[in-house]
Amino acid sequence: MLLTNIQPGSQLRRWYDQDRGCSRLLLLLYEMAQPDLRHAAARLLMNYAQRIQADIKAQSKNVPNSLGLPGIREKYMTSQYARRQYDRDPLMKQTHSILYNLPMQGLTAVGFHLTDTFEMLVIYSFACDRLHAQPDPKEVLNIMRVGLHEGLLQAQQTLAEYIGQDLYADLAREFREPPPETTAQP
Repeated sequence: MLLTNIQPGSQLRRWYDQDRGCSRLLLLLYEMAQPDLRHAAARLLMNYAQRIQADIKAQSKNVPNSLGLPGIREKYMTSQYARRQYDRDPLMKQTHSILYNLPMQGLTAVGFHLTDTFEMLVIYSFACDRLHAQPDPKEVLNIMRVGLHEGLLQAQQTLAEYIGQDLYADLAREFREPPPETTAQP
């Protein structure tokens, strides 16, 4: 469903499209309808990206580090023009800024390690919408913890316990299957 929004390699327009995992992760982040849930996921993403950035800096201590012209433009020009969706939300802007400053291997690592957890959070967000309920912060933190430390299967079981097995199965199927093509009637 969401992968259809990712640009093919020859049509990449945005810096985060350079890595499909990072691009998918950001798409998942914006699929979360509830701002509190999206912000919790963004904080997790920032924390993880900062840890990767610190590891990369520690490994390359004697290598000069430069943002380059695009990085300088990003830092100083965007505050004047809030033209992008994430410029309007300070936490999202900070998240994008941290990711922007990661090298390609950092973007790949972030996407690889967080995508499964973010998928569970999106399904949880869909369930909250269906049940007309707000996300429970304790459940959100537990889904994150289980997804990161115990693996996808355990996270799926935890999520199914929170929202019910039937609802989980329906939402997981909807999430993974693309919507049917609709044809225009003449």
